[in-house]
Amino acid sequence: MSLGRSSSTTFRNRTGSNSSRDLPATRKNSTRVSQAHANILHPQLQAMLEQWQMRERPSLETDNGKGSLLLKTGVADLINLCPFGEVITVAFPWFLANVRINLDMKLYELKYQLFQRIGPMKWAPFTTRAQDYRFQQLNGFGEIEEIFNEEQQISSLEIHGTFPILFLFQPEGANADFQLMAHISECLEYSLEKLEGSLDEELRQFRASLWARTKETCLTRGQEGTNHYAFPEEQYLCVGEECPRDLDSKARSANLTYQVYWRWRQEELNESCERTMKISIPFDCNYTPYTLLKRCLKEFVRLNVYDAEDMDDEGWILQLAGRHTYVTNADVKLTSYDRIRSELESYRSPAFIICRESIVMKNYARPKPLYEPHYVRVHERKLALDVLSVSINNPATDAEPRAKNEDKVLTDFRPTASLQHISLWDLDANLMIRPISITGFNYPKEKEKDDKTYARIEFSVYVGTLVLASKSTSKTNAKFGTWKNEMYTFDLYMKDMPPSALLSIKVFSGELCKNNEKEFGWVNIPLTDWHDELRQGQFEFGMWAPEPSSDRSRIGENGGRIGCNVSVKFEISSYGGRVRMPSHGQYTYLVEHRSTWTEAADIMGDDYEACISDPGYKVLQQLVKKHDDGIVLNEEEQQHVWTWRRYIQKQEPDLLTVLSELKIVWTDREKFSELYVMLETWRPPSVAAALTLLGKRCTDRVIRKFAVEKLNEQLSPVTFHLFLLPLVQALKYEPRAQSEVGVMLLTRALSDYRIGHRLFWLLRAEIVRLGGGDSTSEECRRISLLMEAYLRGNGEHINVILRQVQMVNSLTKISAIVKGLSKEAATQRLRYELRSISHNLENIDSPLDPAYKLGKIIIDKAIVLGSAKQPLRLVWKNNNPLSEQHLEFCSMIFKNGDDLRQDMLVLQVLEVMDNIWKAANIDCCLNPYGVLPMGESIGIIEVVPNCQTIFEIQVGNGFMNTAVRSIEASFLNKWIRKKCGLEDDKKKKKKKDASKNESVQKIDNAQATKKYFESVDRFLYSCVGYSVATYIMGIKDRHSDNLMVTEDGKYFHIDFGHILGHGKTKLGIQRDRQPFILTEHFLTVIRSGKPVDGNSHELQKFKTLCIEAYEVMWNNRELFVSLFTLMLGMELPELSTKEDLDHLKKTLFCKGENKEQARKFFAGIYEEAFNGSWSTKTNWLFHAVKHY
Repeated sequence: MSLGRSSSTTFRNRTGSNSSRDLPATRKNSTRVSQAHANILHPQLQAMLEQWQMRERPSLETDNGKGSLLLKTGVADLINLCPFGEVITVAFPWFLANVRINLDMKLYELKYQLFQRIGPMKWAPFTTRAQDYRFQQLNGFGEIEEIFNEEQQISSLEIHGTFPILFLFQPEGANADFQLMAHISECLEYSLEKLEGSLDEELRQFRASLWARTKETCLTRGQEGTNHYAFPEEQYLCVGEECPRDLDSKARSANLTYQVYWRWRQEELNESCERTMKISIPFDCNYTPYTLLKRCLKEFVRLNVYDAEDMDDEGWILQLAGRHTYVTNADVKLTSYDRIRSELESYRSPAFIICRESIVMKNYARPKPLYEPHYVRVHERKLALDVLSVSINNPATDAEPRAKNEDKVLTDFRPTASLQHISLWDLDANLMIRPISITGFNYPKEKEKDDKTYARIEFSVYVGTLVLASKSTSKTNAKFGTWKNEMYTFDLYMKDMPPSALLSIKVFSGELCKNNEKEFGWVNIPLTDWHDELRQGQFEFGMWAPEPSSDRSRIGENGGRIGCNVSVKFEISSYGGRVRMPSHGQYTYLVEHRSTWTEAADIMGDDYEACISDPGYKVLQQLVKKHDDGIVLNEEEQQHVWTWRRYIQKQEPDLLTVLSELKIVWTDREKFSELYVMLETWRPPSVAAALTLLGKRCTDRVIRKFAVEKLNEQLSPVTFHLFLLPLVQALKYEPRAQSEVGVMLLTRALSDYRIGHRLFWLLRAEIVRLGGGDSTSEECRRISLLMEAYLRGNGEHINVILRQVQMVNSLTKISAIVKGLSKEAATQRLRYELRSISHNLENIDSPLDPAYKLGKIIIDKAIVLGSAKQPLRLVWKNNNPLSEQHLEFCSMIFKNGDDLRQDMLVLQVLEVMDNIWKAANIDCCLNPYGVLPMGESIGIIEVVPNCQTIFEIQVGNGFMNTAVRSIEASFLNKWIRKKCGLEDDKKKKKKKDASKNESVQKIDNAQATKKYFESVDRFLYSCVGYSVATYIMGIKDRHSDNLMVTEDGKYFHIDFGHILGHGKTKLGIQRDRQPFILTEHFLTVIRSGKPVDGNSHELQKFKTLCIEAYEVMWNNRELFVSLFTLMLGMELPELSTKEDLDHLKKTLFCKGENKEQARKFFAGIYEEAFNGSWSTKTNWLFHAVKHY
């Protein structure tokens, strides 16, 4: 923060001491004040008061019989709110009051105390409730402006003229704005007024720009019909995609159909499904929503099914049974819709409901116009002041001199307002910095007389990961922490300073003659301010503690002194003017007129074949690989890469990630100017490269803006939600509040309600983690402003979000109440508490997925689980129509005390993997259940229905039986057979069921056998997906309680507490020694109960599928490396270092040059897992013994 102070005048500054204008409390003086109105200097105020004098006169009576406080002139006698203080005038709509106040009083205190005093005075046109009124004041432009922050002190107001006056009025629509602000405050979990009071000039500008984008997006987003921004179209993979051959054959062999239901109009209006008609349409892979609907309506006409209440031109749309989603896109095949494909892959017939368009669209009416918030008008006035201040700094062109005091209200409040503007390229000097002092240093008491403890500061100028110049100060006595007038000159010519250069400051301390120096604090700040001007003068910044897990790429000071009280004070050399960074036009001009040309050596890149046959291309490939391995290129090598920049621009745009990390680019203005100009015609990079450019390795704002633009173009509404989590982390690497990433997130959230719903909870979790209202960090305030902008643009649905927030708060309180009780007592107390608040938890969108409507909460099924944190398991009725056809109950686990962010990370990556595999026509039947962190160690986990852990399956009758089962290879296959209705030969009854004849039993057995083989198929594909995924992400601690199987054969993992190779150890030996879980139990299921034979058809097919699935992931290895690199911002214990990323690069075989090498690599990994089955079985045995 700058040490300069704004030159704006406050009320205290203008009036002098608190008692300089005291008036005796007499009616005579009050009359004199009333007569003094004619002497007011300001014409605007004069006109207002004259208009006020001509108002309709009230005839006032009091309820207490003591008479009115008003004088005949309409001015109240002096009201004393304090014994000593200033006297100001407050203009009510029907009278004036002279009030003695303390200038330290806050506005809301003044207002409420005033209305308590005048409460007995009534006049029909006006209320006497303080909350119905707002303050106004006369600003420097002679305009009446509203005062919105009532938390500020009266002394901070700009009350102009010799007659200080405040106005009270009843604003139109203010109650709605107050209510919206209250709702937003509840969602933030702290007051908006508190947030507003903590904003500096940059954040106020950011807030206003977010509102401008909110207003623009709300005008252009879909507002009607199926294009409505909140219309819940079911997610689909891509337009025009053909049905995979395997899926088509699977659906036809299983005789799957489309189950379509129709109901009467009154039933639909009542949201009931008691009377329905069903038809079955044979599966056709070419059906779209339009063709299926057309076929169904034709069939209903043939069956003479209709409702007389329906209009002849009634429109119809298809809703998925049990989900609040619809399928309406005529260009998308039904098999491309995510939920429909999952049903078909699971050998289930998808179910639909035909809905009347006129009824459905009532819920998606055109949104109401947005209410413009107060801070927008304040910002517009500030912009006007800045524009007018420019004319002040320019000399007058008129022959006549300026009138005296003519520019009194045209003041630029910045300390450098009167300085002349110059360009950075006008400077002919090197960067110079002078250290002044450090404060907050904890000097040991036992060393107060010892002068051997020293402190020093290290300054480094950097861009991304490249240090451009650095200087270390002399050592000074740590007890005093001050430096003499020492100006340090950096080896950085100002003309060559990149516009996004940052200054890293570190404070070290140690003892002379001893090698015990250690770091005490660090901070990174941009060398330019948000005006895009060079910082000059003295500054003082709070430093961050040097914790090993802290994110050193964080930009901005530790304003809240969180974990560290050290602050550093220094001075950046001044250059006699406001130094602006070069404009884009200057970069272009320099490139077009530069004096040094090396075109002869540059590769133009137009002819691809000629380029790759050039000997320099192989050198380029070697240097790129060297860079990817983390080896710093020398200057000659960097120059070789630079000569290929035009080839990279036109043929391999992803290598922008390499160019942006060359030091020679950022130490020569000609080079980075050319790079900026080249970005205008740069080919779009891949999503992986764009995400990499948004990480901590790239801090240049021009390149980051380019990456956001290209990413926004490539991510469709269908895939954008997959990258929400990494993009939220990218916010933390933005060098300024004005963030292109933030604007993109806001725009997408306002344009798609489901994206906005997810983004809201991700942002809220970050705000709570950063301290919420108690935090003074700029990162927290930036995210809070982003959430505020989203909620202001989402006013139509803020009540839905508010109810979810209230539900989370209620469950948090209940979880605190039951903690410490026994499992049975805790469950009883949980149910008791739920009965009193159940109405607040029902008929609400699920926080995990708004496609599910939570109906009646089933209190008798609510339990407290037996784990250490005592999570709550809750069950709701799924309120969507025909939920029994899809998911009858919605079950969740509410956790209070566990950090769910790592689980969310893994499941988000699993969802990305699932999407990529499906696009490659490999459906691995993954089950990435929902996990949503909602605060500090608070969150909700989706419960997958009809499943058990492998430990629960292997538990038999007695301890020995359980231990034996953990070794027995067939126990899992027997369980799946049993769930499908089959029994083992040894357990078949000798007698036939008397109630069934032989033919019926044969049919039942045939159906059960068919169901069993379908379950085996699901198990095989899900085992393929989770084997590859858990290996790549290095997921460990895979005991039998962390592995689950559904009753229809889907295998999946839960509880991702250990990732990227971090596992539990015993005596220094890691328990999970195999690359992924592949036990004899699994292989027996894959072989349909037959003994394990590695050369069998089933296991060879399984191995081939695993290798193919891995190859698809290897083809997308850069994407996953980029995702995990961005996730470093989450500061998770097991994702915080370069070694963690190296583990991911190792499992993804990033060093592999072609897919044959990648396939061979994973084939070896598969054999290792296949041959190490005994190790996993042993772990499961010990787990069963310990936890039985």
